Amino acid sequence: MITKEINYDRLDSHRHPAIPGQALRMKSKLSRSQVVILATIILVGLGAIQLGIATLGGKSPAWDKKVMHNVRDYAERMGAPIVTHVNEAIRDISALGSMIVLGILSVIVSGYFLIRRDYTACIVLLGSWLGGWTVMNGLKYCYGRARPDIVQNLQEATGYSFPSGHTMVSTIVYLTLAILLADRTERRSGRIYVITFASTLTLLIGFSRVYIGVHYPTDVLGGWGFGLIFVLVVRLMMEWKSPKKSRNLSENAQKTGASSLNS
Repeated sequence: MITKEINYDRLDSHRHPAIPGQALRMKSKLSRSQVVILATIILVGLGAIQLGIATLGGKSPAWDKKVMHNVRDYAERMGAPIVTHVNEAIRDISALGSMIVLGILSVIVSGYFLIRRDYTACIVLLGSWLGGWTVMNGLKYCYGRARPDIVQNLQEATGYSFPSGHTMVSTIVYLTLAILLADRTERRSGRIYVITFASTLTLLIGFSRVYIGVHYPTDVLGGWGFGLIFVLVVRLMMEWKSPKKSRNLSENAQKTGASSLNS
């Protein structure tokens, strides 16, 4: 009796032609999008660190104070009735970047993801909020920059100044949430909308901190920079996680194909 050895790997490649192609693509170290993300992290990181170095020892660029004066002077030219409403609106916008508001938002939306059994989104959002808050406080203590006293503060603020906590953590939370929603939105217009809305909101929050007088412009730029780095690192980790899922699917499919042939 002649027995013929069956090459299950070869037969499996005919039964599942799409899977080997995925495995080959996974062998590449970095995709084009991952290279772009890494390059952006390095460039933005160098810029944010340079901003922080420029503030060490109580130093401040000349344009820092000039921008704060110009922003407040322009607002005061609008007159008492208008500037009063503007000040209230700016304070409300600033509150959208507070730790309490961002925490409540993160918990509520993470709960929604949890109900939908989207555990990855739940962990990513909560982890980004808590991780961003932790990193922000660490950076504040590292740089130790005092709050500005250039213009009259419209709101009390304590702690160190660089980077702006409201700006940094709001950038992390809102952009991370926007990415999670965009990944789960089929229409391109919907993805553009959530990313644009989140980006605009973080820009407004950063501007509000300068307008209120509790942060230098460089504090806000540093907050945007470090916040963006955090978001891009999270995105990069999500990109690297995808091939693992594909690899597991490939292995499961190969096992299924082999077992079916053996039977």
